[in-house]
Amino acid sequence: MSHLACLLTIFVALSIVAIQADHEAQLRAGYDKMKCHKGFVGKFSPLMETTVKNCNAKSISSYFCYAACWETGILCYTNGAFNDTARHIDLMDLFDPKEPESKKTVDGWVKEATICENAAIKSGLKVTDDYSGECKDYEELGKCVWKPRKCP
Repeated sequence: MSHLACLLTIFVALSIVAIQADHEAQLRAGYDKMKCHKGFVGKFSPLMETTVKNCNAKSISSYFCYAACWETGILCYTNGAFNDTARHIDLMDLFDPKEPESKKTVDGWVKEATICENAAIKSGLKVTDDYSGECKDYEELGKCVWKPRKCP
């Protein structure tokens, strides 16, 4: 490989890393501007980290705080059913319990996410035990969840 080809390869690789970092920064900045969910601590789970790095910014940027809740809930779906106890515990980990609106927010999210999750499953979408967070799967499962959501 020529020196020029090596340099171009390195440049492209560094550009991809920079784009991913910028992408995450944009999402976090978008959440900071929204201020629509008091109590949400902005924590990314490992699956959300993967999704943020791989998905198109326009698909989740305004709603990623809610998408994190959806994504956390869907991980509690195994063997054709949700483990509601585990889901509630995992969802609460996304919130700062000292904030006064946390319980109201998480209760609302559980209710809304349950409606959307059930609708997705009834429509024939399958959630496998080894759900990978691939963008196409995430987009399909999340259409009902974050795209129609409005924040004040």
